[in-house]
Amino acid sequence: MVPTVLERVVAGLTLGLETLASEIGERHVFRPGALRDAAAFIEQKWRTQGYQVRAQRYEVHGVACANREVTCRGPGRPDEIILVGAHYDSVPGSPGADDNASGVAALLEISRAVPGAAPLRSVRCVAFVKRGAAVLPDRRHGEPALRAGGARGRGRHPPHAVAGDDRLLQPPLYLTENSDLHLLLTSEMSAWF
Repeated sequence: MVPTVLERVVAGLTLGLETLASEIGERHVFRPGALRDAAAFIEQKWRTQGYQVRAQRYEVHGVACANREVTCRGPGRPDEIILVGAHYDSVPGSPGADDNASGVAALLEISRAVPGAAPLRSVRCVAFVKRGAAVLPDRRHGEPALRAGGARGRGRHPPHAVAGDDRLLQPPLYLTENSDLHLLLTSEMSAWF
């Protein structure tokens, strides 16, 4: 029997959550091996979905880290970008199921569903490290140089980390108040599909 859409989404969310929180567990710069395992899991999922994964490399507390990103170009308005992001590290002492393996699992399911939805705009999915740190490439100093800052946001929390791109739709809007999975969309969301 062919699984329903809901069954497939639930299976994907469960796999992401169990892999990150149970199999890999606590993952942060003080457990760099686990952090690398989480990044490898995310990259493998995205490659399986047919994406080319781009890495933004930087260092935190002497540990090599990288934001991972994929983009599904929209045919109608490819220079307008809808950004979806989640951090894949956890706080020390926690497997990070709710903070933020659940957000990463949702991010992976969104990236899987986007091509089939055929959005007019481009959709960029970003998995990032160092929760709470907005770290972007600084074009003045080349890709390896990083700076604090990022896309403007409304809501309780600033956007954490996004791909360095001046063409992000502005002003972004948080659809989630209680989750670290931030969907940054404009009020024109209805035109997305």
